[in-house]
This record gives sequence, structure tokens and C-alpha cells, in this order.
Amino acid sequence: MKNLIILKFLLLLTFNSFSQKNCEFDIVYPTSNDDEIGNKIVRDKNQVLYLMGIKGFPNRSYLPINLSLYISKVSDCGNIIWQKKIDSVGGDGSSPSNQNLFGVDIINRANGDLLLSTYNFDQYANPSKRNVPAYPGIHLYNVNKNGEVLWHKKINDSINTYYLTKMVELSENTFLIIGRKNKEAYYLLVDTLANIINQKSFKADSAKTGAILNINLNADKTITLLGINSNIPFIKTIDSIGNILDEKSILTPLNHTNYYIDFKYNISGIIVNSYIDSIQRTYVVNYYSLSGILNKQMLSTNYSVIKNGGFLVNYLPNVNIIYRDSFWIKVDSNFNIIATYPKQYPLSNSIYIGKRITENEIADCGGIALNGGGLSDWHHFMSSKKINLISYITNITISGLSIISTKNGNILLSANILPSSANNKNILWSINDTNLATITQTGLLTAKANGTVIVTATAADGGGAKATKTITISNQTIGINEVNLTNKITVYPNPASNTLTIKTINNLTIQQLQLLDITGKVIAQFNNQTEIDVSAMANGMYLLQIQTLNGSVVKQVVVNK
Repeated sequence: MKNLIILKFLLLLTFNSFSQKNCEFDIVYPTSNDDEIGNKIVRDKNQVLYLMGIKGFPNRSYLPINLSLYISKVSDCGNIIWQKKIDSVGGDGSSPSNQNLFGVDIINRANGDLLLSTYNFDQYANPSKRNVPAYPGIHLYNVNKNGEVLWHKKINDSINTYYLTKMVELSENTFLIIGRKNKEAYYLLVDTLANIINQKSFKADSAKTGAILNINLNADKTITLLGINSNIPFIKTIDSIGNILDEKSILTPLNHTNYYIDFKYNISGIIVNSYIDSIQRTYVVNYYSLSGILNKQMLSTNYSVIKNGGFLVNYLPNVNIIYRDSFWIKVDSNFNIIATYPKQYPLSNSIYIGKRITENEIADCGGIALNGGGLSDWHHFMSSKKINLISYITNITISGLSIISTKNGNILLSANILPSSANNKNILWSINDTNLATITQTGLLTAKANGTVIVTATAADGGGAKATKTITISNQTIGINEVNLTNKITVYPNPASNTLTIKTINNLTIQQLQLLDITGKVIAQFNNQTEIDVSAMANGMYLLQIQTLNGSVVKQVVVNK
């Protein structure tokens, strides 16, 4: 038992402790009634995650029956801490069973509260095909961080049918809502009393629809709106009270079908997602300047993965995410696939476009419908997914000897990392006592005095991964029998082109040789050898760690052919 405890302790020292802040998840949340659909996810200013969902989707259909809005507080790894019902929603005093409720957005307010928006949507455009009246309208819920509703306002409108995409808080008492109304792109400014301050619609072709899809609050207090109307992307600039200051259409090739528009990373430009019917719906993205001038056009060449692909969003200078029903794809600006993220279940009835919840994290929240065996035996579950844009180091182990027994002896340590796809593979080396030894940023540890030091290898990417290793140092006191390995081992020729020879004096026995690159990565290892073939190695500088019965030493060698 004692040995087992010691082993567990050594494993804790050797392996990493990885920060939970980088936890990724893909979770389906079971509910007692199998009736919940997720809508949006947000991280508040205290780094707490909240999910917004709708309950009341029975059996196999999405017909509304007693629909209710819910909010869930979850851990950073996606586990639900609590879930609270916000309100049952009925349009204009009607029964909730007559409503088709859609959760739209959840945002952080400047005062620390959360604001949730929903709308009642008549899914049957033809009155003869529905048995209940439509009660379209917009609901706003101001909720504190405990899930308590502080106020609820309805934007009364019994005529127009709204489809909302996003909302932002312009001031303490003013909110901007964007989306589609009666097939027209529109925006709406309202106050906390649900009074409409200003609104504007933009007519679309009768056979198509228009919508405003994205917002940016500019430093000069103006607001940029991006949308698509009758297949034509547009940019509109308004002031803080909704007056249009400027508007322009974006010219795209005539054979492109445009379906999504967004800002590039850091609001440095605009992206228009399209496909081309004439070449089998090939996926294409056009990159524009903020003035609408085409800078670059990218057609998908990864047909098996991206053909007819979903929405592409640019999150970092060279990192894009393509959202599809069953998986996400991370690609660079040239459509080279960096990674794919299959979803545990497709997020049906999802918002589809993941939300950036920190500089590095994106998340999506939706729902799944699983057939339990019959046409009327469908079950609905809320689902959410979160990934990191940058792949962090999640695990580190330290390789190398654990003993220095020669005066001023040294050992070269190396760090092995996972995953191999980590964006930043650099390691920071440190020790707990610089009176006993020193260590370089290549992992070269040199002894100074007898004792025990703890070496720490920390991931330089900021993700929190680290590992430790204990090194025992002895024979640092000057004595008559001191062995100076540096002077007793010769490596030649140096530079070498074919064979590297290690020569010792006084019958010094070599136990092991390790050849490492300049970063400390072990390239090759040899036992009981005094010659190394370097003819196949690339020109450059290497490190040769030589282990003997009397200790170890590191020599720099150069390969030059």
C-alpha cells in the first residue's frame, strides 16, 4: 500500500495538471419529459456559462404545447448546476398552447444581468393549414444571475411575423434587435418598457427573403448592420437612434447563391458565404473589405468534407470554423483542414452558428430529436458543444535521467506533449532551487550543489498544462577522487559527415547515448555504443547526452555534409 501511494504521488509529479478553463464538451442533456430544445449559450463576465432553452416539444412534431422558456447555469465542462423556468409565453393573453415559441438570443447586460429574447412565430403561412391562430410578437426577459426574472416586456404586434437573429444593448435602456419581418430584413430599437423607438424594414424580392444577420457597435457610436436581401449582401450604417447614415450593396458573381454574411476576425473585413449551382453547389467564400470591395475568393477543394458546406465564420487571422449539422471543421484561410469536430448528435433546430464566448472558445446550443422506434415516438433533448479555437497542450511528461553524480554535471531533459496538434508547442523550464542547479530553456540542467531539485515544464500557451520531475544531485563537494567527465570524453570528428565517434579515457564505460535536436527532442538512443551513424541526418547542431557509470555529460555536435 505504501508503494502504491508513492507511485500515485510520483505520477502526480510527473504528469500534468491541466486548467479546467480549456475544457471542451459535447453533451446531450436528458430531461424528465424528453421535451427540451436548446437555443443559445453565453458566458457572463464572471466566466459562468448559461444555456437558453425551450421546453414543450412532445412526440415527433415541433408543434407548440405549453411552451416555456428555461435558463440553465452550467459548469465550464458543460454540466448543469441549476435550471429554472423563466415564464410560459402566450401571445396577447392567449393560451401558450397556441404559440410556436422560439428562443432567439441571450446577452450580458452592462449591469451584470442577462437579457433573453424570444418570439412567437406562426410556422404555418397558410391559415387553412393550421387549427390555431397566430400570435406573433417579441418577448424580452431581464434575468439576474440566479435565474430570477426582474422584468418581462412584450413588443405588441399582432400583425407582423418576426424572425430574430441577434440583439445588442446600446445603452442601459435601449436594445437593438435584428432579423427578418414578413420576409423583409429589419431592425428594431426598443426601450425597457417595450416602446418602439425606431424601426426599419427593407423590402425583398417576393420570391425570396431578406434578413439582417450581424451587428457591430463601432467606436464612433455608429452601428454597422450586415444582411442579405434577395440574394444580395448589403452593409448599412445607422446611428444610435436608428437613423440610416449609409447603405451599400455588395456585388457578388451572378452565379453565386449567397446565404450568410459576417465580419472577419477583429472586424477587419466582411465574409459572404455562397455556393455555385453551375458546378454542383460548390462551396465558396468571398472576402471583402469593409467598403464592400472583393479582396479574395476561395472555392472548396475538399469536396468530400466541405462540398455544400455550412456557415464559415472567421475567428482568428488564419482560423475559420465551418458549421455543419453533424460536425464542425476548422480550416485555415486557404481551406486547408486543420481539424474536424464530429458532434455526438446533430444539433437540429439549432442556431447553427457557434457563439464566441471568450477569445479562444466557441460554443453552440441546440436540440436533437431521437426516434424511439415509431413515427409518434420521438424524444427531444437539449444539446450543447464547446471547443477551443487554439489547440492547447493538455498533457506533458518529462523524459531524462533523474541523477547527477559528477561535479558540475548536467543532464538534458525533454518534454513530450499531447496533443501533437497543439498550436504552441513551446515549453518553459524552471527549477525550485537555483542554489542547487541551473536550467536553460532547452532543458539542460547543470548541477551546483548537493541536494534535490524539482524541475517544472510548463506549457507556454497559457493553457495551464505542466509536469514536474525530481532530480537528485550528489558529489558536488570538491574531493581528491573527483571525476571530471568533460575532460575524459572526446567526441570526433566535430563537425561530422558520416560517423561520430565517442572516445573515453581511464576505462570509462559508456552506458547510453541520446541524440537530441536543439529543442531537446530525443531523435535517437543507443546502448553500449561508441559510434553513431549521422549520414542520414540533416545538417545542423545537435546535443549528445552521454551516460556513464560515473555520471553524464552533454556535448554539442555539428553535422555538416
